[in-house]
Amino acid sequence: MAWMTILGLDWKGGRFAHPLDIVDVPQKPGVFKLHARRKSGEWEVFYVGQAQNLYSVLLAYLGTIVEGDPQAAGINACAKARIETDEVAYSYAVVTDETERQGCLRSLYEFYRPVCNSPEQIPAVDSVACNPF
Repeated sequence: MAWMTILGLDWKGGRFAHPLDIVDVPQKPGVFKLHARRKSGEWEVFYVGQAQNLYSVLLAYLGTIVEGDPQAAGINACAKARIETDEVAYSYAVVTDETERQGCLRSLYEFYRPVCNSPEQIPAVDSVACNPF
């Protein structure tokens, strides 16, 4: 049996209505989740990702700085479309180690099965996981 490291992340975030909502997001590496409110009022995680700079990536997704083709800018088109039409929120956690970020991204994908993530883009790291909330 192989050992697995399970990270206890300190998730932060909130509802998003304006780019100023994310001014406290650090310019550090980490993982993030994007949520949309369902008609039932519950929140659904529709995308999980990782970033070298959480602030820049979340601003690209949640703000209006990406013009033209989102995929050409490295932005998931499905996620960007959901953000434009749904009430959204975000969660993030700082994770500085790249292997830990990749393992956490994989475990988040496996837990939530977000509709905007493509399974073939999920890292193969299975020695690290993290708490999903």
